[in-house]
Amino acid sequence: MYFDALSRVRASELEAEKRIAGAQTRCDAKIKVYSANIDTLTQEKAVLEAQLERKRKDQAFADVLTERYTYGVNEIMNWSGLQKAQSFTQEDFTIWNAREKEWTAGVRALLEEHGCSPQVIAHFWTIHEVPYNQFHHFHHVSQALSMFSERLKRLKSIINDYAEVGILKET
Repeated sequence: MYFDALSRVRASELEAEKRIAGAQTRCDAKIKVYSANIDTLTQEKAVLEAQLERKRKDQAFADVLTERYTYGVNEIMNWSGLQKAQSFTQEDFTIWNAREKEWTAGVRALLEEHGCSPQVIAHFWTIHEVPYNQFHHFHHVSQALSMFSERLKRLKSIINDYAEVGILKET
């Protein structure tokens, strides 16, 4: 009887050990699934954070380009020296041309620093067909202003590509 009782206790212990081992196996499987899910979510979070950081960087870049665009329109395209009409001299044009070249080179440098593709930089920098507009009574000034106007349009398209909400539209 003692051995029967001992045998039953031992069988009960073995059954309990089997149930514990089964529970441990199920628990380990759940931990493995949960860990894989956590790893996947962590990776997805890192990707989303990188995308958000890129969007923030691009928006900050678009903001800087917008400031340069506004300056180009107000201080170069609409420079008060161009409005002198009859008293506009070659020296005035030389001043305007230097300002335009400095502005254009500055914007190109910003594009390069941001890591824009060669295609984006060429889109801004290289203009082979310029729609002519009679901005000024001197033909050579109108020609230069027409080219600058085209460059401003192209800068707007670049800004819209980098801005969260592109609002600089063609009118």
